[in-house]
Amino acid sequence: MIVALLLALRWSQTQAAEFHVSGFLEADEVEVGSRVGGRVAKVHVREGDGVEAGAVLFELEPFDLGERLAREAAEVAARQARLAALEAGPRKQEIAAARARLEAARAAEVLAELEDQRTRSLVADAIRSRDALDRSQAELDSARATVRARTEELGLLEEGTRVEEVEAARAELAAARASVAALDRALEELVVRAPLAATLEACALQPGDLVAANAPAAVLRARGELYVRAYVPQDRLAFAVGDRAEVGVDAWPGRRFAGRVTYVAPRGEFTPSNVQTPEERSEVVVRVRIALEEGAGELLPGVAADVWFP
Repeated sequence: MIVALLLALRWSQTQAAEFHVSGFLEADEVEVGSRVGGRVAKVHVREGDGVEAGAVLFELEPFDLGERLAREAAEVAARQARLAALEAGPRKQEIAAARARLEAARAAEVLAELEDQRTRSLVADAIRSRDALDRSQAELDSARATVRARTEELGLLEEGTRVEEVEAARAELAAARASVAALDRALEELVVRAPLAATLEACALQPGDLVAANAPAAVLRARGELYVRAYVPQDRLAFAVGDRAEVGVDAWPGRRFAGRVTYVAPRGEFTPSNVQTPEERSEVVVRVRIALEEGAGELLPGVAADVWFP
């Protein structure tokens, strides 16, 4: 009998007793807002509401975004028309019209030359004044300049559209389209949606409130996974990621919820600046995360919890 008791005592002393640490139940949170900001037009949810992914949380007033989009869309249409004209090149009718204008300019130049010669003769015979000669010379110079301009105009049309002009028109069209796309995105940002299925944790918005751009306006708590963040002494790290654990809370005395270790920090924390003794080394702790596999509908984040490691 005594031998059996001694053996039982020795066996119990060799078994690893379970230990526990304390932490808090947590859930992933997402802060949402608008990239553009503005005045709140409508609020579709209240704190505590459950929302599905894509559900509208609130809407902002568009202000002048609609007018700016219409203006940029018109600019895109104009740029498209110009590019199409450049890519098509000059039409035969345009070239024919340019030739006709050149012929008319040449005829006017001939008349101007004849009038200038006649004026010079009359001035030489003292019939016309010197001013008349100056006027005829000016008209001749103007006629010759018109011929040069019409010649260059026809030459450009016959040469066709230059590659640089087409590339420049394409770049201008791309820039106009980019402006439209940016305004489209801005209009989309006026409607703020839930990025995931969650519970609305915090949202104090009312119609008329101003929301800053890129600022959190509502907080969502992800549904489903709850976890405990706790700190374990380094000398009790007899477990690894994937090992089972149990979680208990004061609201459910005597009940333990199944969990599993999903993270163990790669280094310890709260290490003294000068570790010299085993007692000081025992103060080093390691952060761990335990995900609950049950209790999602019964437990709430923010409450204290105990974690037992078998």
